[in-house]
Amino acid sequence: MGKLAKITDKKANQTPETDPERECIKLQALAQLANRNPERIPKLRDYLRDHPELHRYITCLAGAVKEGVLEKMVTGAGSRILLEAHLQEVQQKLYSPNPSAVERLLVEAVMMCWLRVQYAELRRTQAMSGGVSFREIELAEKVLTQSYSRYTRALSHLAKVQRLSLPKSLPKTESEAVDLGSAGGTSPLQSSSHLFKVQ
Repeated sequence: MGKLAKITDKKANQTPETDPERECIKLQALAQLANRNPERIPKLRDYLRDHPELHRYITCLAGAVKEGVLEKMVTGAGSRILLEAHLQEVQQKLYSPNPSAVERLLVEAVMMCWLRVQYAELRRTQAMSGGVSFREIELAEKVLTQSYSRYTRALSHLAKVQRLSLPKSLPKTESEAVDLGSAGGTSPLQSSSHLFKVQ
């Protein structure tokens, strides 16, 4: 009986497991309410302060942004599955053997910037195919240039962080810090552009 009572007390004192998907949906709902009504912002901040364990689920909001970009870029469930698998593979390749939290955030930024470059390129191609004004073509060119600039800056920041994390005995060149090239000299992110189709 004594052992049974101890086990019962232990189970009663355990914190119930949190459902990540449910918490993500809850945080998104609270954020949307705060977006529509600024008076709810303090309540959102209070909720996060009172539940620090939920901070880990805030990354799901960044995932929602990526999902939105993918939906606009890819038509067809099959193509999207292939693209997501490719992105996941490349993302793992961009990590160093022991990535820090900062490096993980920068890799996420690189992937998002690359997606935006591809989307901007598709929009420019669509604009140049005809049926739009010269002003719209110029705007598409500007968006592409800005997107590519952000992408290259993100790569540069990632390379610097990885270079600083290398042991002092190793050469600290950017090519060693971030290996974006394949045997053919092209980026592993370039091989899936055929999966995209502007809607």
